[in-house]
Amino acid sequence: EAVMGNVKLSVKLIGGFVAVAVITTVVGLAGWYGLSASARIAKHLIFSKQIIQKEVDHLNWVLKAGEFLSNDNITALEVEKDEHKCGFGKWYYSEDRKGAEAAFPGIEGFLKQIEEPHRKLHQSAVNLEIILQKGKESRPEAIQYYEKETRGYFKEVRELLRSIITTVEKSMQETDKSAESRVNQAKVISLAGIF
Repeated sequence: EAVMGNVKLSVKLIGGFVAVAVITTVVGLAGWYGLSASARIAKHLIFSKQIIQKEVDHLNWVLKAGEFLSNDNITALEVEKDEHKCGFGKWYYSEDRKGAEAAFPGIEGFLKQIEEPHRKLHQSAVNLEIILQKGKESRPEAIQYYEKETRGYFKEVRELLRSIITTVEKSMQETDKSAESRVNQAKVISLAGIF
C-alpha cells in the first residue's frame, strides 16, 4: 500500500506540474498575443497620424495657393506643382505605399481613387498661374477656377484621406477586440486551472 500511495502522490505531483505548465503557457501566450496586438495598434496609430499629416499638408497647400485672393500682385503660386514631389506624392509613388496596403487591408481602393484628384489638384496650380498671368482683368476667372477646381480637388483628396483613416481605425478596433477576447479566454483558463 505504501507503493500505491507513492504512485498516487507522484501522479498527483506530475499532474500538478502539468497543470501549472499549461496555465503558464496559456498566460504566456496571452501576454505574447497582447504585446503583438499592442504593436499592431501602435502601427495603426502611427500610420493614421501620417495620413492626417498629409491632409494637413494639402490644406496648407490649398491655403498657400489661395494667397492670390488677398494679394492682387501674385501671378506665380509658390506651391509644389508636381504631384510626385509633395510629401504625399513621394510616399504614394514609393514602396512604402505597397507596404501600407499590405499592412492595412481595405485602403488599396481608396489609394487607387486618390491618384487622379491628387494629380488634378497639383495641376490646378499650373492652370491657375496661367490664368493669373493673363493680368488683373482675369482675377474673377482665377477666383472662380480656384473655388471650383482647386478647392474641389482638395475636397476629393481630403475625403479619400479621411476614408483611409476611418478604415485604419476600424482595423485597429478589430485588433483591439480580438486581443481583448484572447486575453479574456486566457484569464478563464487560468482561473479554471487555479480551482
